[in-house]
Amino acid sequence: MKIVLIVLTILFISVSVFADNVYKTRDRLSPEEFQIFPCGGWDIPFDYDYYFKDLYDCGFNLTSFIDIKYINLAKKYKLKSIVGTSLMDRSIEDTKERAKDFTEKFTKTIGKNNLENVYFIYISDEPQANEKNKNELSILSEAISTNLKIKPYVNLLPNYANNEQLGMDDYEEYLDFYTKACKLDYVSYDNYSFFMGEAPNKPNITFTKGGAWFDEDTFYSNMESVKTVADKNKATFINTIQSARFLNMPDIEEFMIYV
Repeated sequence: MKIVLIVLTILFISVSVFADNVYKTRDRLSPEEFQIFPCGGWDIPFDYDYYFKDLYDCGFNLTSFIDIKYINLAKKYKLKSIVGTSLMDRSIEDTKERAKDFTEKFTKTIGKNNLENVYFIYISDEPQANEKNKNELSILSEAISTNLKIKPYVNLLPNYANNEQLGMDDYEEYLDFYTKACKLDYVSYDNYSFFMGEAPNKPNITFTKGGAWFDEDTFYSNMESVKTVADKNKATFINTIQSARFLNMPDIEEFMIYV
């Protein structure tokens, strides 16, 4: 009996030391391994140098949806970037011509040597499934992927969107619709399922302490649907979850305190 106890103790210590060493020597994960980025940014007036340094110090490996002019500053802090399409000329009606014009401007503006610092080009958020959107997004995605060798970023609706918002009756068909149309190797979606006070989409929203709740059925069923579609298309998935307060949604710390 004593021998068994000694063996188990030694085994436990060995595993602990090994795990500790791995933790201390493990390099920061690259976006190709695991993406972590904030939702926000854009071209708003604040100290981007401080912002990018803060992102790096917190363990992020991507910026959020920034303007192209901030890419070199993000690079300073070893961050790859998700950039928007501010260079796109929306007055060009033909989508193929617009996409060609955009990719040419993008390369000229950023320089070929800096293309590798861009991980995604953000082109759409929560599009409805219809032929007009499908054609436009598929053309833009193809141009960005082929001409720039950069991934297009299309973020899709959560499963609590209604059929009118989705543009179809089946949620997994909606996810599959854009994953195939834009030839995405990921499925990206938002799901905000932490609440305080009154239930979502109700008038007179309050932030009263107490009454916090987590819609776990919606949250986990959404993840299951996304995984099903991602597996079907041999893709990964990006789950955008809430960590900061907005509307009647608390931040995670508030939820843990008040639940």
